[in-house]
Amino acid sequence: MKLSELKEEAVKDLQIDRTDLETSILNLSMLCSKWHNYRIDQASIVSLNQFKYKKLEAKKKKYYLGKLNEDELDLLGWESDGYKVLKGDVQMWLDDDDDLITEAQKLTYQKEILTFIEKQMNLLDSNKWLIKDLINVRKFLEGG
Repeated sequence: MKLSELKEEAVKDLQIDRTDLETSILNLSMLCSKWHNYRIDQASIVSLNQFKYKKLEAKKKKYYLGKLNEDELDLLGWESDGYKVLKGDVQMWLDDDDDLITEAQKLTYQKEILTFIEKQMNLLDSNKWLIKDLINVRKFLEGG
């Protein structure tokens, strides 16, 4: 799911109908469940992307150290430049690798989505207390 779509959905889900607080509080448990499921799905995606990144990083490290054979290079679609990087310089090459940068950007985006979902869950949780307070204020104003 895209962050922009989640933002639109969050705006709708976080609204409280002040004219029907009882229904709002009943809907809140369904909304909490929905966002909890989003969190589980997104955490799985983040975990999968972390593994993909680490695996790619390990292959790139072998590539720059010249430890991949021609068959492995062909399978990955990488060309052999015929040079080896010094072990001390590998991190510099990894930091500049376009494939790793792309994977890191994907991972960062997925982590941002997960953080957003967790924040929305916190806001939904605080809505419980807000609705409770609104009900208490209404009772007080009505003389109860």
